Amino acid sequence: MRLEFSPYIAFQVKDYERAIEFYREVMGMDLVQVGETEAELKSGPITLYVEPGDLASAKVALQKAGCGLEATTTPEGHESCFVYDPFGMIFHLWQEQT
Repeated sequence: MRLEFSPYIAFQVKDYERAIEFYREVMGMDLVQVGETEAELKSGPITLYVEPGDLASAKVALQKAGCGLEATTTPEGHESCFVYDPFGMIFHLWQEQT
């Protein structure tokens, strides 16, 4: 079986307004539509769906996907966690402070 990748990419960003500006001004993407919870940007066959996100929403999505979470803190004292995915990988998740 051959898999093909979709030209549609959805992701969450920590600074919604600045991300939209970056993809428009720096990357030269066309803004198709923008709302309070999602912006659609396009360049050639690639479409980005940008939405605001944070560590809390990422943790909820990971848990729904079967991941285990262990609360930790970064050396700077910010909230973080170890993520144990259902397939055996363990990684550290944190949100950069701006």
